Amino acid sequence: MSYEFLLSMVAVLAAGAWHYGSSGPDKRENFRRWLSEHTRRAKPVVASSALRLLFLCMFAGAAAITWSSAKEIYDFRMSPEPISRKDVFMLILNTFNVIAYAGASGAFLLLTVAPFPKQRMPLVLTEGKPVRIRLQGSTDAESLKKALHEGITVTISIDSKRQVHIAADNLDGISLNQLPATPSSSTTIKD
Repeated sequence: MSYEFLLSMVAVLAAGAWHYGSSGPDKRENFRRWLSEHTRRAKPVVASSALRLLFLCMFAGAAAITWSSAKEIYDFRMSPEPISRKDVFMLILNTFNVIAYAGASGAFLLLTVAPFPKQRMPLVLTEGKPVRIRLQGSTDAESLKKALHEGITVTISIDSKRQVHIAADNLDGISLNQLPATPSSSTTIKD
């Protein structure tokens, strides 16, 4: 049954590759665009699912080591045979394994079921991401020329709550507005 399923999947993939190769450049471009759109939407879900699966596998491995070490300790306690040096060494090793791997399996279990943290606001001043400041006011051109001639100092700071503050010196009658990030930029500025 599985052999026929495998053969049919190979046949479908071969037919798809043949169709893709024999189609024109515009059809290939349409297919690439369609595929990239679907993979772009599925990428965050697949990435988080793969990460959770990795944590689940690591939890299973650590839990298996914890279980086998605890079983060895139990067998040591129930054994009527005389104790050798090797048995004492293995008891110490298994006790360490139970403590260490039980903690690791608990941590991996929490990482598996805990929600991922929300993405925080990135730092505003990063390379390749400009900060936009809009000057707005009802002042005459002479005042603006004078302010530009004397120099305008703009101070951008981030407080402990990760909010951006913008202040300007030597701007009389002109207010600074903080613009939200453009769609091409991931920088967000809050009032």
